[in-house]
Amino acid sequence: MNIDEDEWFHSKLYFLRHRPDVCGYIKELVISSRCSASYRETEGAPSVPPIKFLENVIKDGLFRTGLKKLEWEAEQEIPASFSETVQTAFPNCTWVVSKYTGNPLSPMPTLTTLRSVVHLHADPLLGFQPVLLRSPQLRVLDVAAYQQRGCVMHHYEAPPFLRYDPHAAASQKAYPLIEELTIRDFGWSEHGARVCLQTMRWSHLRRLELLRGSGFALLQGCIPARETLPALEDFKLVTWYMRDGQRHQQYLDTLKQFLTMAPGLRDLHLAGPWQPLVPVITKCHGQTLRSLVVHEHERAQEPQRTTLQLSDLITLGKHCVVLEHLGIDVEADYSLPGSSGGESLATVVNSKIFFPALRHITLWTPLGIMKQRAPLRGLSLEKHESTNLLDNLQRHAPAILDPSLGNPNSRFRAILALFKSSQHRVSGKPRIAPKSRTLIAPDGTEGNRGKLDSVTVNIGEQDRLMGGGYPAGWVIWEQNARTQRRLQKTHDKQFAIHVYGMRGLAFRRSSAEPSLLWSVTHENEVIEAPSGPLGPSLRGLY
Repeated sequence: MNIDEDEWFHSKLYFLRHRPDVCGYIKELVISSRCSASYRETEGAPSVPPIKFLENVIKDGLFRTGLKKLEWEAEQEIPASFSETVQTAFPNCTWVVSKYTGNPLSPMPTLTTLRSVVHLHADPLLGFQPVLLRSPQLRVLDVAAYQQRGCVMHHYEAPPFLRYDPHAAASQKAYPLIEELTIRDFGWSEHGARVCLQTMRWSHLRRLELLRGSGFALLQGCIPARETLPALEDFKLVTWYMRDGQRHQQYLDTLKQFLTMAPGLRDLHLAGPWQPLVPVITKCHGQTLRSLVVHEHERAQEPQRTTLQLSDLITLGKHCVVLEHLGIDVEADYSLPGSSGGESLATVVNSKIFFPALRHITLWTPLGIMKQRAPLRGLSLEKHESTNLLDNLQRHAPAILDPSLGNPNSRFRAILALFKSSQHRVSGKPRIAPKSRTLIAPDGTEGNRGKLDSVTVNIGEQDRLMGGGYPAGWVIWEQNARTQRRLQKTHDKQFAIHVYGMRGLAFRRSSAEPSLLWSVTHENEVIEAPSGPLGPSLRGLY
């Protein structure tokens, strides 16, 4: 229920109050609003704010059959009286708070999930002590640091409610058993990491994500006590590129030790300069990994490099026997450097010897933006529009994203090889035998489709902060700003291909064109550009 839309809000409540037969089926309630919205009493409008009105009708018996879940998506403080009313009326109703900005929070014994953006500088779990001690059933915690650009928060100071008190809890049992923890853009001090590891309970933590911050101290603190994270299954680490060689080596050594002491992981995602890790991964997690991503990103003004040698891929293929998804950086022609007995990326991933369970791969490939931009450096952005990296991306991407089978030099042909066994060669334009893994050429000969079900291709350089094309502090978030191409096997046509992210590529080739047998869909996902002189340059990124 959107409490900003007063007329809509009251019309829905009126309907529910007069239709108990319908209201009785409602078990989940979502409350939403915008932080910019505020209740204003106008002529003819109810004198009671919407959230207070909702509180009153709950007291009067609305949802009397019992709410099971309440999700708070409103970017404003949760009134203590409303929280108490819900807990009194529905003591077993679980709370999910999706937008928390550090306001005072009353005790919430059934809060299970909390997602927050706050203005804290370091050691976020220490600051969140008041929340943790008020939420004994909290299982999922996602905390992000406030960013001046790209954030809807209306608080610009550290919330006074989020303060650590070393005397507030004398026992670990006072803290909830967190199962999923995500920390974004925060650093850790050695003291803060040590205190968190000593005072909180970690025995049930299944998923740990440390994103775009410094998790060095936290990982280092886990190493002495090998039993710190006995239930850990999923680990994701995304770090900035480190130019300090000594610091990078210390971080790498710590990461290796952490991976050694962690139990067998099912999902491992490492984004950063973490290349020499294959021996540790195969030794400690080869028998358990279902998904592995090793991706290097954000090396500003530098070309992408592969994260594996071909020999590394073969090593992973031998040991990761239950791996279903693999994500790596590759060359522009979708290959890996090195040679190994005539093998290639395509033959290894389709081999019956290597990766017996592999069905999905994700590739990051360089687009060549840096090469296109090099001759233009030093020219005025106002006089030479082509110096804008986003314009270059838009100009040069279509030729790469065009999945034409007729061009023998097309880079896209290398992708097709990933779907075909190296032991079979199919000439002509293939068609698909329904519900099979067989390619049938026009002459009737058959070829093995290979074992992969999908390939996702990302333009690797778009992951980075590319110099003058972006404001220095702007982050290109993975989920909503990536140029991505996805191929997926289907029964009625060879592959379904989805292209995301580029303005001006709105084209479709459907299976109605029998000579192509492709379905290409372009979808735009718009992100808002930050203010400032470079803001308009970002409006071409979708």
